[in-house]
Amino acid sequence: MVEEIALKKLVNGKVVNIENIDLFIKAAEDTAVSRTAVSITSDGIKGKIDSPLLQEYIYLYNIFYKSMPFPLYAIEDDIKYATLGQFISKFGQPTSMWVNHGLYILIDKKSKMAIYFVNNTWSIVYVNEIQDDNTTLDKYENNTGYKDYKWLLDKILNEESTATYYKDMMPKFVDACNNQPMILKWELENILTFGNIPKQTEFRSNRIIDIDNSKEYLIDIYFAGYKETEEKSIVWNFVDDIDTIQKKKIKTYKYDIYEKEIGADGIGVKDNKINKSTLTGALGLFLNLCSIKNNTDSNYFSDFKGIIVGNHMIYIINDTLYHGRKNKTSEHKVVADKVELYGYDRGMIYYTKYKQITKNVKQETLYSYNLTDNVKRLCRIKYIY
Repeated sequence: MVEEIALKKLVNGKVVNIENIDLFIKAAEDTAVSRTAVSITSDGIKGKIDSPLLQEYIYLYNIFYKSMPFPLYAIEDDIKYATLGQFISKFGQPTSMWVNHGLYILIDKKSKMAIYFVNNTWSIVYVNEIQDDNTTLDKYENNTGYKDYKWLLDKILNEESTATYYKDMMPKFVDACNNQPMILKWELENILTFGNIPKQTEFRSNRIIDIDNSKEYLIDIYFAGYKETEEKSIVWNFVDDIDTIQKKKIKTYKYDIYEKEIGADGIGVKDNKINKSTLTGALGLFLNLCSIKNNTDSNYFSDFKGIIVGNHMIYIINDTLYHGRKNKTSEHKVVADKVELYGYDRGMIYYTKYKQITKNVKQETLYSYNLTDNVKRLCRIKYIY
């Protein structure tokens, strides 16, 4: 059996262990991608279909599909179509059927014409080859959701209601909702929200905002000459055919910090000039900017943006999030990479990580980072277009 993923979540004010949370994650992802064939199954039933056999398959498929609770109907996995195939085989007795990113049922062996189901849609297709039947549910025993789909098939074959899915498969979740349908509905709609979601903050480039003191800091980095290193290089003199060894020189930089008062909207206060500042923690930012410039062999320093909360200094450079101290020169450590800074709320920094699912769909995962104990927590998973 596949190991189930569980995650603790606050449900109606109670902490509940959500078993197989990955079922809901996959359902959300597959809904965002949303594959379809041609015709809606319910339309196929009502339409004029010459083949009684074809109409029967569409009818059986539609009955089962409408009986599937969330998230089972939303998941695009072979196990779902195998379960549908098993149901149809009990009544329709097709000569050949198989699963391959949807359900295929052979209509005519000679022409290799088949009906293809995906989601709640169907189409007539001509296949290159007739594949072996792979709809036996036990073949998918190691798939996520096996026990859920097996429960579903048994319920429908026994002509029992599938409305008890959450009570049977997620009893603690239902108990936390006090068995109230409206609460259950709301919690299911927000099942991929695991923590507080603050308002997103708009961070300005190349500024560190001190939210407690209503100031913004800017860093001015400038060329300070060359410095010899212990690394040596050979200099060739092609005129005299004599070579000499010299120490390699590198560019060095210095920086100045400036500060300016800002209003509640983040805009500078009228008639307030930019003044030189002594932000001790800016050294860590400067060193990271120099290191990145040298490692990437860039002609420019990377952009940055961030905030200061109390004595904590948090900023992002090239999709890498750093955490240091405002009043110390100690090294600033990496919190996460390939992320975007999202916001701040009550001692928590929020950042997002993106994963490209398809050309048009991305998964956005929001995390919180506790500035006191450095603990990271998953807050939300959603899909954007």
